[in-house]
Amino acid sequence: MRFNGMAKALVAVLFLFVIVTFVVRVYRTQILETREVAAKEVRDVERITHVNTIASAVAAYRDDHAGNLPGSIDTNDQYICRSELFSECSGLLDLKPLLNAYIVAFPSDPSTPTGANTFYMIRIDSDNQIIVSAPKAETKPVSATR
Repeated sequence: MRFNGMAKALVAVLFLFVIVTFVVRVYRTQILETREVAAKEVRDVERITHVNTIASAVAAYRDDHAGNLPGSIDTNDQYICRSELFSECSGLLDLKPLLNAYIVAFPSDPSTPTGANTFYMIRIDSDNQIIVSAPKAETKPVSATR
């Protein structure tokens, strides 16, 4: 009889252990998923700030230069070069005329903080509006229009 009681207690302890382990795993998974979503949202908020900064700088330049745009901005999306750090901007749009007077440095996408490419794109639309976008946005499309 005594062995039977110990067996029941052992089964109860094991059952309790399995339940606690399951609950901890589910809770841990939810916490990790929540952290990942929060990190993506934080990066997208940073992207929103960056595209607005770039769009505002280009718009201010346009206003100060009789409607002319810096560089060769056209209706095609072009990646922007970090020309304050890199002299070689091959395949990227060089917006060096904006430096110092309109923008101190070109921000780069938070997921790729190094290299010449900012990973932000710029173009003008048919109404001559400046559109800066963040193609690496993670939670929703990110762009700014001026």
